[in-house]
Amino acid sequence: SGVRLIAVENKKVIAASMWGKVKTTIQFITLLYLFVGIQYSPDASGYWVYAIIAEILVYATLVSTVFSGIDYLQKNKDIYYYILR
Repeated sequence: SGVRLIAVENKKVIAASMWGKVKTTIQFITLLYLFVGIQYSPDASGYWVYAIIAEILVYATLVSTVFSGIDYLQKNKDIYYYILR
C-alpha cells in the first residue's frame, strides 16, 4: 500500500497483475475451505482428507504469494527509486 501511495504521488499507475489475481483467488478459496472446515469439522475418520487438502491449499497460497511478490517487485522497481532518494 505504501508503494502504491508513492506511485500515485509520482503519477505512476500500478496495475493488478495476473499473479496478484491468482494469489487473491487462491487465498479466498483457502480461507473459505478452512472456515467451512471449522464449521463442519469432519469426524476422526475423515479428518486426514480435510487436513491434506488444507495443507495443499496453504502451500499453494504461499507459492502464489511469493510469485506475486517477485512479479510486483520486478515490475515496480523504478518506484523504489523515489523511496530511496
